[in-house]
Amino acid sequence: MTHPHPIDEIIKRELNPFDSIYSRNFWEEKQEDSLAVRSIHQNERKQIIRTLDTVESDRQIRTVLLLGDPGSGKTYLLGRLKKELRDRAFFAYIGPWADSDHVWRHILRYTVESLMHVPEGQEKSQLLLWLESLSAFQDESLTKKILGERSIFVRNFKATYPSGISRPNDFFKALYALTQQELFIPACDWLKGEDLDTEEQEAIGIKKPIDSETDAQNILSNFCKISQKTQPIVLCFDQLDNPDNPTIIQQLLHVNTTLHSQGLNNVLVILSLITNTWKTNNTKVVAADKDRITSTVQLKPIKFEQAEEIWEKRLASLHQQAKPKPESPIYPLSREDLEKNFPGGKLFPRAALKLGSNKIRKVKVKVGGIGDDGPGGGDVPDNPIAAFQLFWKKEFKKHEQKIDRIRKFDSKDLVKYLQEALAALQVNDIQPHLLKHEKYRSYSFSYRDANNKKIGVVWSEKPNLNSFDALMKNCEQLQKQQICDSLILIRAEKVGQPHNKGYQKFQKLFVNPKENQRIIPHLDSVCYLATYHSLVNAANARELTIGNMNPNLAKLQELVRKSEVLHRCTLLQNLGIVPEDNGGNGEDGKDEDIKNHMLNIVKTQHMLGRGSLIDQTEKAFSGFSKFYINQLLEQILQEKKVQIVDRTRDYKNQVLYLVTDR
Repeated sequence: MTHPHPIDEIIKRELNPFDSIYSRNFWEEKQEDSLAVRSIHQNERKQIIRTLDTVESDRQIRTVLLLGDPGSGKTYLLGRLKKELRDRAFFAYIGPWADSDHVWRHILRYTVESLMHVPEGQEKSQLLLWLESLSAFQDESLTKKILGERSIFVRNFKATYPSGISRPNDFFKALYALTQQELFIPACDWLKGEDLDTEEQEAIGIKKPIDSETDAQNILSNFCKISQKTQPIVLCFDQLDNPDNPTIIQQLLHVNTTLHSQGLNNVLVILSLITNTWKTNNTKVVAADKDRITSTVQLKPIKFEQAEEIWEKRLASLHQQAKPKPESPIYPLSREDLEKNFPGGKLFPRAALKLGSNKIRKVKVKVGGIGDDGPGGGDVPDNPIAAFQLFWKKEFKKHEQKIDRIRKFDSKDLVKYLQEALAALQVNDIQPHLLKHEKYRSYSFSYRDANNKKIGVVWSEKPNLNSFDALMKNCEQLQKQQICDSLILIRAEKVGQPHNKGYQKFQKLFVNPKENQRIIPHLDSVCYLATYHSLVNAANARELTIGNMNPNLAKLQELVRKSEVLHRCTLLQNLGIVPEDNGGNGEDGKDEDIKNHMLNIVKTQHMLGRGSLIDQTEKAFSGFSKFYINQLLEQILQEKKVQIVDRTRDYKNQVLYLVTDR
């Protein structure tokens, strides 16, 4: 016979249902239908959909300015639209750019990368779905014919779209290559602006890369000009609220005006900004750019009833276990909690989630007797480092799963990501644009090491060996000027053969001199840098939520240093920025990782059921059984870092609590 468990006991042993809210950008966010509150921002959602309806109707470009305070739900709304409208539109996420000289190339790259995404419920990428929906593919008998030979394909597309297409031969050759499975990635790389190697160029039949702002702008326009009869393309500009780049909003509005001026077909542009960012920049934007904004959507606070619905959906899994169930579906929360904390009667969704998390934590502490004379022996404070380490592990794992090659990123972006990591680790005197040539300066920077020596860094993954030769020439010039004490080339791509001029220069610069070196980065290192970069974007846009924290960039950098999450990045180890890591490798290192992970969970939850802890740990460390994880938990118990409230209970219902100093 099973004994009923009061809801407080269930709260004590289960994870805080409000602690799994980690905000990044709408492109990465996966929304659970069971947690959605449909009434929130329903009018704003309908307004954006009506604008999309208009685009579908007359095929003319429109722009929506989406404004909201931090925590108002902009990211959630965009994610909801992307999910709901995946059968009606192709979506692209375009994040902030670091270099004003490469705005259009950045937008093109992000657009193509987004179109390579396979939508939920589909087997093909957005790019292939878009290609197959073009008017040139509507005749099935003709389709079979043109897919058989590149020249026929190109000739047919040129006949279908006889004017207004930039570099038509190259563009249509790239589209043909998309239809060939073995050429899909090289074709996407060319469309993103990659300078391909000779073999890849020959395979897709294109020699000249997209290597200028004008070129990138025109190729982006090509996509839209031939999309008259396809689903609309939605270009979402998000997370551009960067205080370190005050001109980015004016650049964004100028880009929007240019898109309108070109009379592009079938495009909806969404500009997502923090309300205060727009107010600050509004007076600096010229009237002509403002006029290109079709409509403005302002997210408003939610009502108490909607906040209660958020709570009810989050608490449902706990209430379902309770026998008998509480009278209120939002217990242990109440309307009084809202009235006390928000006397004005309104709040934003993030605030409702934060209040819910705090209340559950207090219930855990109270029920367990922590802070009184209970088993905890003293007050249990929040532990931001433990929360961040758990958060980082989850985010890093997501990036690991989607990053399958270093060239997924442009070299300019990799340089920016590395600079961000060095800044977080308080490396001195980071200076961009070490190389002075306009074409290569964004691939370089310098910094001062612990001995105050000036270290130059050049990172380029462009596979084309002619481009590599030109890069080495610029490095030669830099070496002659003796500006740096040491020069480091970061490159995983090949450097050529002894007969190549670039290879010969590379040997003289980075093999023979003792002061210079080449570092071959591992994909794992890029995952570390890309994970941190995504958090930087979220922090700058004030969208980063970690437990109860909403850290800005300075706080994020502090958390990174104190948690040492970047210390296992081998690239940073090779540069001498962090010490070489001897842990985390082998059986002993992995055991410590698992134990630290369990300890961090208990630190953030304060009290937790033994079964829940083991289940969560098993999800985080695939390949380790519950039995093995339980053995490691016993070691933690023996070390008296965590204790059990009542060992006489059955295994499933044992509750753990953190041992704190009195």
